[in-house]
Amino acid sequence: ASGSSNSPKKYSFTEKDLQAGKQQYRLKLVDNNGSFKYSSVIETEIAIPKNFEVSQNYPNPFNPSTRINYSLPFDSRVTVEVFNITGASIGQILNQEQSAGYYSVNFNSSGLYKSIASGVYIYRVTAVDKSSGKSFSSIKKMMLLK
Repeated sequence: ASGSSNSPKKYSFTEKDLQAGKQQYRLKLVDNNGSFKYSSVIETEIAIPKNFEVSQNYPNPFNPSTRINYSLPFDSRVTVEVFNITGASIGQILNQEQSAGYYSVNFNSSGLYKSIASGVYIYRVTAVDKSSGKSFSSIKKMMLLK
């Protein structure tokens, strides 16, 4: 409840990185005296992405971790790899099959088997369509500041 006000109130909520499909939501309305009731259920449907996309990591620069978001318009074998600025492999942070949808993967610089220094790194997200074998790839830069 909103104090002792009886004027209409508007609420909003944004949820990110949802998988494709139907989602259901409802509110729990709690009064000042602790009593509560639930709103009616609202259903929404999240569509499958139309394109393969990779977002710039966030935060960037980062220390010690950052998040990489991407979307798959088809069921795929996905790999996410990190390289130093000379192109030497630092490590693979993901290698798995995923259904079409929206995804996020964390990169933690201290989670690798080797210590990495401050500097510019490159990440590559590759998706191979399971039905056609067609491959999609995107490369972006990120900066680690210690």
